[in-house]
Amino acid sequence: MSRSCMEDFNTLSRLGSGSFGTVFKVERKVDGNIYVIKSVRIAELSYSEQTEAINEVKILARLDSAYVVRYYDSFMDADSLNIVMEYCNKGDLQSLIKKAKSKKVKCLKEYVTWDLGLQIILGLYYLHCQKILHRDLKSANVFLTKQQGEQCFNVKIGDLGVAKLLETSTAFASTIVGTPYYLSPELCADRPYRDKSDCWALGVLLYECCTLKHPFEARNQCALIMKIINSQVEPPSKSAITPELSRLVLWLLQKDPEKRPTIREILNESIVRIKLQEHQLDIPEDIIDCKETYYLERGHQKNNDEMNSIPTKKLNSIPNGGSTTSNNKPSSSSSSSSSSSSPALVKGNRVRGGVNAQRVTSQKVLMRYQKPRLSPNQTKTHTNVDDEKEEKEIENTAEALVNNVLTEVKASSISEDDLESDVTS
Repeated sequence: MSRSCMEDFNTLSRLGSGSFGTVFKVERKVDGNIYVIKSVRIAELSYSEQTEAINEVKILARLDSAYVVRYYDSFMDADSLNIVMEYCNKGDLQSLIKKAKSKKVKCLKEYVTWDLGLQIILGLYYLHCQKILHRDLKSANVFLTKQQGEQCFNVKIGDLGVAKLLETSTAFASTIVGTPYYLSPELCADRPYRDKSDCWALGVLLYECCTLKHPFEARNQCALIMKIINSQVEPPSKSAITPELSRLVLWLLQKDPEKRPTIREILNESIVRIKLQEHQLDIPEDIIDCKETYYLERGHQKNNDEMNSIPTKKLNSIPNGGSTTSNNKPSSSSSSSSSSSSPALVKGNRVRGGVNAQRVTSQKVLMRYQKPRLSPNQTKTHTNVDDEKEEKEIENTAEALVNNVLTEVKASSISEDDLESDVTS
């Protein structure tokens, strides 16, 4: 696009007002193409605000990513700076969440949440590779497009007015900017921050998609900041999302930035790479050969390991295809099983297996009926007759427990459609 002026466009509608400007939907006269013009009245701004407006132009002009709103041109018109950008025809994530709330559902479909989240992750990865912190990532700044015939939204990260260009990848920023609901604990505590503050905001976005509310809410800004710093996050409902997605959200919302993942670490997760393939999204070339990690899959794998560690031979497996043995290597997918007859355990002692879905008792319950280990001195005080009698009692109790489990399995079986549902009403 050659250098433009306001006379080159027809204004179609006013889309809204941002931090320092008004956004218009426009049509270019020469070809009928639709764009967005963000008009910033420079004369009414302070020097620092003028600098931020010019900063957005400089940053946008150097970016070229499918997951970032595209910049086309900028020009001065009277006392206004006008930035010509890509038009996103499906609004923003904030509007999508409001629409979901109006339908009285509890969350977005998990497939949609993964699809939106993965694209935001790829967009942030591009920005962070360019040493750019967004610093105001929120649902209103995640824009959506969808062309005719497409099934899924295309995500574009926008509004880089307060973005920060760091001189090095290890540099820290210190200016407090952003929207209160999305501020990280280190920002609220007025501590230096870096790319992991964007990761916190990503966690808030995913939490919104999973619950249709913010992780922390309060009546005033001071109370909100105190909650962000001191309060614990209430995990998303287990009935609404899979353990892997829940674990990703809580990982991103770690208050200690040292425990919070970087975008690169998220993209190295095995389950995230599987999801990228499922959603036909490309893994960035510079990390495609990096070793995969399994942090997100260890949550529900822990239950498998606990069940495998139970010493009683009779309780090592559950009949009817409910074997509790598993490989040390995590499963490649949360919903897949190690074999057709051995459904994988899910956190919370739930077993995914369609119509064969069942519940298994926890290790704590089973261990009540295990024979306690005695020291050599203690064993001398017990006769063989007592040992045999005790072992017989344990076996009878354990056998009765297994029968109770099988009875509970039959009573609690649910349909495959119920397991597949990822939106609750």
